[in-house]
Amino acid sequence: MSSTYERNGEEAQRIASVIPYYPFKGIDRFYDISGMLSDPAIFQLSIDILADRYREMECDAIVGLDARGFILGPPVALALQKPFVMVRKAGKLPNAISGEDYLKVLDIDDR
Repeated sequence: MSSTYERNGEEAQRIASVIPYYPFKGIDRFYDISGMLSDPAIFQLSIDILADRYREMECDAIVGLDARGFILGPPVALALQKPFVMVRKAGKLPNAISGEDYLKVLDIDDR
């Protein structure tokens, strides 16, 4: 694996080869990560790339948004030795102690 990730580089091509896309509920390209998850070598490569990409960043935790974030976030958090925090819509997680509107946190107008 190269030390820097290239958008269309060798690693991206290997990962993309197992991720089919198709139209889904009005989304032009929905990428199905189940192909990546069923191939341990590709899944590990994906996690290694993500971990390497963020290894030098100073962060307190890794945050995962909904389903895909819950799948990809924990192994990245483990690789970086950081805690993992799940983020979901209101009322979807048990034991939630506080919450913020996604758009407010990201400072985006609610259109």
